Amino acid sequence: IFSRLYMKYGSDIGWYVTEKLEGQSISFSLFSTKKFGLFNTKHFGVCSRNNFKKTYDGSDFWKTALKLNIEKTLRKINKNLFIRGEHCGPKIQGNIYGLKENDVWLYDVYDIDKKRFYNLEEMKQFCSEHGFKMVPVLDENFSLPSDVKDLLNYSNATSVMAKTIREGVVIRRNDNPLESFKVKSPEYLAK
Repeated sequence: IFSRLYMKYGSDIGWYVTEKLEGQSISFSLFSTKKFGLFNTKHFGVCSRNNFKKTYDGSDFWKTALKLNIEKTLRKINKNLFIRGEHCGPKIQGNIYGLKENDVWLYDVYDIDKKRFYNLEEMKQFCSEHGFKMVPVLDENFSLPSDVKDLLNYSNATSVMAKTIREGVVIRRNDNPLESFKVKSPEYLAK
């Protein structure tokens, strides 16, 4: 993916870098449907990477959603949204950050009605206004190097979350977050 994007855009297009957190993908959605063409009904749901959990099922995904009041917050925003983040905490992966309880760091906000993902500035504003944590932004104006080895070296660093090697980085275009790729830290993988 990297070489295809580099060939298409070169290094100057404007990319941003976030830390790839060690955890599990978690998503939340709130969307309206109409009954009989008249009544709007709002539906809240929680998703793991592969499963939509429409109602409470006792899972850690739902427990985190309830603890963080995600549904209440999305209902206050009153838009049809799908938000996705990294679910980190005890018993998730190796909990390399030493977290005492589960939490979520967002990396995507999708406006269902407008059929588009928020860009970096919109993400930052959304998280700030509504009390969500965002994955750590490492560089807002990153230039792609021409060599993959440079990217691998860049991914090897200490996490901003704790004194441990970070899992890697995620690099996205500032103007189109759909164009992105991950770089796993070789040092993390060797660990």
